[in-house]
Amino acid sequence: MISQSKLGVSEVIGEKREAVLRLAEYYGARNVRVFGSVARGDATHDSDVDFLVDFPPG
Repeated sequence: MISQSKLGVSEVIGEKREAVLRLAEYYGARNVRVFGSVARGDATHDSDVDFLVDFPPG
């Protein structure tokens, strides 16, 4: 069995952080948060990124 190294938020999001925040702003999303394996620090290269965002009413 081949072990995969664990990745944290900075390794997964890294240089894409600003692009994610720009997209959130464009669509009116606020309070962007990461959850799941990335937030726990046990993501691998095969993991997806789970975002939770707030939208204003309406």
